[in-house]
Amino acid sequence: MLEEKIKQANEASNKQWKYRLLMLTAGLLVGVTITVLVVWYGSVLSLSGLQPVAQKENLTVVRGDPLGKNPPEINPSKLRQSFIDRLQNYENNLETTLSKANLDAWNPAAKARIKSLKAAAIAAFTKADYSTAIDQMGQLEATGREIISLWNTSFSDVMAAGQKALDKDDAVRGKLYSAKALMIKPNNQQAQALAHKFDVLPALLALIKKADIARIENRAKKERHWLDQALKLAPEREALKQRRDVLAKSIKEKRVSALLAHALLAVKKNDFNAASRYYNKAKAIDPNRMGLRAVGEKIAKASDALRLKQVKAEARQSISMDHWREAKKIYKKATQHYPQDREIRDGLALANKLLALQTRIAKHLQQSTRLASENVFAQAQVALIQAGALSSNSPALAKKALKLKELLRKVKIKIPVLVTSDNQTYILVKGVGKVGFTAAHTIQLKPGDYTFEGSRTGYKSTWVQVHIPIGGKSVDVEVICDERI
Repeated sequence: MLEEKIKQANEASNKQWKYRLLMLTAGLLVGVTITVLVVWYGSVLSLSGLQPVAQKENLTVVRGDPLGKNPPEINPSKLRQSFIDRLQNYENNLETTLSKANLDAWNPAAKARIKSLKAAAIAAFTKADYSTAIDQMGQLEATGREIISLWNTSFSDVMAAGQKALDKDDAVRGKLYSAKALMIKPNNQQAQALAHKFDVLPALLALIKKADIARIENRAKKERHWLDQALKLAPEREALKQRRDVLAKSIKEKRVSALLAHALLAVKKNDFNAASRYYNKAKAIDPNRMGLRAVGEKIAKASDALRLKQVKAEARQSISMDHWREAKKIYKKATQHYPQDREIRDGLALANKLLALQTRIAKHLQQSTRLASENVFAQAQVALIQAGALSSNSPALAKKALKLKELLRKVKIKIPVLVTSDNQTYILVKGVGKVGFTAAHTIQLKPGDYTFEGSRTGYKSTWVQVHIPIGGKSVDVEVICDERI
């Protein structure tokens, strides 16, 4: 459309220029003629001694404009281009903004005004009246800016009024203001948010009323419930948030206090599983609660004390059943948790000593033949002395000690050994003494293992190993050297 109007304007401009050129040529001719006449008239007056009516210095001559009416003109092409540039700038900026202003809804008169101004500017341009077109363009731009300013100001005023109505919970007025704000700026997020707030306001006020009733009835949890529901509709309400937070803190404090009280009661009943459950729940709700640590330490201390008591009871039970190996396991494990408890330490030491003694006595009983050795016999006697001090703690140890004692008694009893030979062989018992030459001779030896050695001149020596059992009646041994060298 603009291109068509510019084309029409070009055609009109050409016609206008031809007309102006013709007028300009005529004006120049008239001006030259007048100038010649004035010069001639002045010369005549000068020759005749007369002065002209108008002084020469007061005469103003405008060449090219014999009538003196039109000022020097600006290049029309520049005026034309200036208008085109301003129109395009207007359409790309102000007009684009005005198209968003929804003028049809809230200010149709303003829309008609800018439409009229634009039409007038284009009409003047079409007639090649560029000065008028530019003047009209200036009015259009100024009017457009005024309308945009009024658009923004009106919106701000309506929004402010709507917010005041919201602050007073005035749903009736607020809906009117929010509707007007949307009429001015339908796509504005703030206006949409304000409209939403008034949409939910009746439900919000109902929830607040329920919360107030619960508060009067001193039902904190119920009041908090209604406040939570209200804040879902209006999360920006700081007063509701503050009240809800106060309630939440109070409810949490009461809940934690109740849990800690239950925990301490469970401790008195030695129900430490329940005590720990209550304590952990309280800790999960408020880990920084004053006094929480003290309750935890009390539970731990009482629990340890009960566990220690149980451990000692288990160990005593094992001891009463003469299960010292089991008792040792219990005591050893307990020392990891209760290293300073004297009963645990002493119990472990006693178990170690008693079990070690049982092992030594059992070894003497199993290797009874070694008791013939004075050194081994002495060790067995020491074990018996130690067992005498500990056997009251272990029937099994006392029984083994009794067996060893009896064994040692029998070890001392010498057994008759009948040694027979050929009266030619010299006989001795290694480590004991000599028998000499004999055909038959009885000697007394303690139970044990012995080596009888026989020797004869011209004959090979011989050795006879003899085992004398504990508690035996008699032993016969023959030693004869009968193999020549």
